[in-house]
Amino acid sequence: QPVQITAPTGAQDLSQLLSDAFGNDTSSATDTSSTSDQDAQRESDLRNIKNALETYFNDNNYYPSASTTPVVPAEDPTIKAALVPSYLVTIPDDPSAPSKHYFYVCTVVTGGHCTSFKLYASLDNSQDSNINATDDATNGYEVTSVN
Repeated sequence: QPVQITAPTGAQDLSQLLSDAFGNDTSSATDTSSTSDQDAQRESDLRNIKNALETYFNDNNYYPSASTTPVVPAEDPTIKAALVPSYLVTIPDDPSAPSKHYFYVCTVVTGGHCTSFKLYASLDNSQDSNINATDDATNGYEVTSVN
C-alpha cells in the first residue's frame, strides 16, 4: 500500500524558500553559474584569438596590428582583414558585448610591425583564479604573445 506523506504545518516548498531568500527574482540563484560560464567563454575566446595571432605571426613574422592603444579585435579592420577567414571564421567578442569587449594591444613595435602583443578581458567573477591583469581591466584576464 502507498504511504501518504504530509508536510508539517507551515512548511514551505523550495521555490518559496528561494523566493524568500532572493526576493521575487529567483534568477540570483543561477547568476554564479552564468557568470562562470561567461568567464570561461572569455578565457577560451582569448586563447583562440591568441592561437590565430600566433599562426599569423608564424606565416608573416609579425602580428597584424601595431596599435599601441587598445583596440577591439572583433571591430578592428586591420586585425579582421588579417585573421578572417584564413585563421578564424569570425573573431569572437565578449559575451556581454556591446557593453564589454576584448582588447588587443601591441606591446613591442619593431620596424613598424608588431612583434609582441597582449589580449585582455574583464571577468565578472572577482574571485576567478585566472585573474592576472588588474592594471588593464577590472578583474582582468590576459594572454600574451610567445614573442
